[in-house]
Amino acid sequence: MMKHQFYFNNETLPELDDMQSFLRVFEETFLAYHWLVKNENLDVHKGIITEKLPSEIHLGKFTLAEVLENISDRALRRLVYIYFKNDYPVANYFKIDNEEKFLSQNYIFKAQGIDFEALYLAYVAENNGFAFSVPMMSEMKVNFLKIIAAESNDFKFLPNLYGEEKNTNFIKEQIEKSNFEQLSFFKRLNELWDNVVFSNHFEKEFKCLPDNQQAAIVSHFERAKEKNCLTNPDNKIVKSVTPSNKRGIKIYELRVYAPSVDLRVYFFNTHKNIFIASVCKKSNADQNADIVKACDTIEKLIILHK
Repeated sequence: MMKHQFYFNNETLPELDDMQSFLRVFEETFLAYHWLVKNENLDVHKGIITEKLPSEIHLGKFTLAEVLENISDRALRRLVYIYFKNDYPVANYFKIDNEEKFLSQNYIFKAQGIDFEALYLAYVAENNGFAFSVPMMSEMKVNFLKIIAAESNDFKFLPNLYGEEKNTNFIKEQIEKSNFEQLSFFKRLNELWDNVVFSNHFEKEFKCLPDNQQAAIVSHFERAKEKNCLTNPDNKIVKSVTPSNKRGIKIYELRVYAPSVDLRVYFFNTHKNIFIASVCKKSNADQNADIVKACDTIEKLIILHK
């Protein structure tokens, strides 16, 4: 899994002359970034990437390097230097396919009636990065920066860290979502619950399915979980199919409408554990036999995990 990278956003800043005002806001964003880095589960790259050397990034009457030098708290200054030490130039971190066409789009960011050139930020958005912004204008206090291609009126949305708590939590959620989407489909299924038990048969059959069918199963379970119908069937996504001669357990089918085939996943949810027995095609000749076999599998799984 690729680490999540944050890029210092100097493109959308106006010309500045008050370093101390900038520094106060800079420290807020930096502390938010550091909080994300400390959460090792997020897998954030430990280094803020800059377009070029901090001494070459002019913010008006001062450079980024001068900002770093003027941090009064020694411990914070040391930490900032660690994160800004070696991560430049930006070209080391991604390559744009068909760069000439990309350059011709004339990417901009609009704020206070000004069109700020935003080619670098467009690169960052194209490569699924995050902006590290120091919001010296109200238009920068947004969860996503809208980077507009002036030539085609197309646009890109760039996740934007700017230091306020609600924004930092939003960026954390974006990273968690990205991490989840990068998992294999089976791992994504496993991550949906704290206590899930798969039969060996289900795991083997699931992994043999085409990716689009695996994805469909995951998305249907996500919807069922969101709608709280894993134990309260809605007869659309989840249906109770417990045979009349079975006592003590219930068996449900997840009704999956996948590309080119309809699937049924048989499971049982005890509130403590969810047991997933099998995945079968709806078109199977004897669905009742599939259900009975799934019941037997779940009974064995329950005994093994008491």
